[in-house]
Amino acid sequence: MSFSSLMFYFALYSVIGWTMETVYCSFLAQKFVPRGFLIGPVCPIYGFGALCVVWVLSPFHGHPELVFLFGMILTSVLEYTVSVLLEKLFKKSWWDYSDRKFNVNGRICIRNSAFWGVLSVLLIYVLQPFFSGILTNLPETILTPVSLFLLLLFGVDLVMSVQSTLDFNREMRKLSELTELIDLKRIELKVSVEAFREEQKEKLESELTELIAQQEERLTVFLRRMHRILDAFPHMRLHSKDKLSLRDRLLSSRWLK
Repeated sequence: MSFSSLMFYFALYSVIGWTMETVYCSFLAQKFVPRGFLIGPVCPIYGFGALCVVWVLSPFHGHPELVFLFGMILTSVLEYTVSVLLEKLFKKSWWDYSDRKFNVNGRICIRNSAFWGVLSVLLIYVLQPFFSGILTNLPETILTPVSLFLLLLFGVDLVMSVQSTLDFNREMRKLSELTELIDLKRIELKVSVEAFREEQKEKLESELTELIAQQEERLTVFLRRMHRILDAFPHMRLHSKDKLSLRDRLLSSRWLK
């Protein structure tokens, strides 16, 4: 399989995966919810997963039960690996299946794995033969420039999406630091009240009011600027370094379950 063909299949299955997830999640949310880490209408994990399934499982074409079983295993390993890598890179767990039965560290679960197995069967016996027939009729003079253009689009989208995620982490860190400062001020205020220090109490109350107003303003801006990421990953798992007091605010915005 040539590089042009690989790029074509990767883009095609990435778009199909994005479409499936977006339709499903939009139906559940009763609103349009664009899925995926990237800004564009692609989910690269589906592209990589589909290519891996085709490459590894094609020799088992005569045994659909093995395609289903090995498809479950292969795609689940891929999903788990991607979850770990994204968490290491961006300090966030982008999806969390902890509330589902038979999950592994909240990264994969049996229901999704079974679904990947079904998709593997559909891919091997229906989608890949269909698209392969179309691809063989495309001349290389068309396929090569289209593939290079898709690669360029993917690269630009990747850079922009990574920058957006880094902005997300930076703003989240600022909010966490501000929330921690508010908690400290509340402790100081409690101590001053217990010590009957009226002058210090008034000063701390003023500082606390100002900090809470800053938090409200920053949180409003944060939710407005980062709505794409928040909508795309509604079950993102906050880590311990993110102040727990932020969870209630983000819950009210229907970010976390």
